[in-house]
Amino acid sequence: MPFTYAPGDRSVMIFHPRRDPRRVHWERFMRAALHLHPRTYIPDLRLHYQLCYNPYNPALGAEILWDITQPPEYARVSTRSIFKRYKTPDISLNALEPTVEKAWILTDHSHLAFWMDRWGPIIVRAESVTIGDILQEIYAYLRVSLTREDLGAISRVSGNRKALRFARAQRAKDSYNELEAVVISHGYRRVDVLGGHRKFQGMRVVILPDRTWRLYLGLCPGPVPRMV
Repeated sequence: MPFTYAPGDRSVMIFHPRRDPRRVHWERFMRAALHLHPRTYIPDLRLHYQLCYNPYNPALGAEILWDITQPPEYARVSTRSIFKRYKTPDISLNALEPTVEKAWILTDHSHLAFWMDRWGPIIVRAESVTIGDILQEIYAYLRVSLTREDLGAISRVSGNRKALRFARAQRAKDSYNELEAVVISHGYRRVDVLGGHRKFQGMRVVILPDRTWRLYLGLCPGPVPRMV
């Protein structure tokens, strides 16, 4: 099970071969990507623009600037003035139009996809799913402690435990709301297997031929500028 590293980063990430994500057409309010030749009526789901991939350069990340190792209250969005300023996003806004009560989140990120095959999807439940609900569930999912089985899978490759310790140390050093020693004492979290890929890149909606749909999450290398 080989590992790869982000540019300038030596923390662990698992390489898992998979086909490239399907290219989609970008809009300000991103519509769902449809599989070819659907045989049934497909609902028109649209994702709030602050959660979408950047339509001009997806590598830059979404409108929401967020380090996924930090709680969602530390996410920021930029103003549209000439001199950019960053402010807290309105996380009470509905994430999708029309509104939904439940959302399943998978990922476009190959390393996280490998682990989600073990851990399962991120599931968001709310009376009306908001931006805040989605960010909070992503954060909670990746904050879960690694199990003995997870650590065993990582340790099968020489050097990975050292890389994992480095990822945890960086997370502890960059923590906004916890002391570094406290973070270290709590052990390894799921997010540590992603190494330096800590920046929220955006999301997209995919509707399947059977009329079910999923949100796909993207991540890209950090660091994310500290805004607090």
